[in-house]
Amino acid sequence: MKNKIFLLSSLFMFSLFFSCSSDDDGVSISQASRDLRGTWELSQIIENNTPVSEIPCSQKTEYRFNSGFTYSEDEFAGVDIDNCTIAATFNGSWENIEDDMVLRLQRAGSETAESFVITFRNNAQVFDIDISSTRTVTFQKVN
Repeated sequence: MKNKIFLLSSLFMFSLFFSCSSDDDGVSISQASRDLRGTWELSQIIENNTPVSEIPCSQKTEYRFNSGFTYSEDEFAGVDIDNCTIAATFNGSWENIEDDMVLRLQRAGSETAESFVITFRNNAQVFDIDISSTRTVTFQKVN
């Protein structure tokens, strides 16, 4: 009887130890990385704790973060906010390099990368980036 209990216990432990599932394969994607996917537009600039009343066309930016860890960045130009047009589009790759969402962007063809901390708010529909101690930019998810 002891041998049967030992055998069954051993089989049970063996099956637990060597069982696998399909989600064990490949790279683990953090929730922050999944939240980042989509299109984001610059919605607010705060300088010296004061919101900028109107974002100048030359500072308007839009990002599209894709599931394949690629991104596109549109920079705008124009006379005023009502006449902004896309002046340049850049493509590159992105990665979440830390659990607290340190984002690293590298434009295609560039040897340097840009890294910054993203702070999500409003159920991951908005994120903030502290550019400096006196400047924060806010991006809003548009899809």
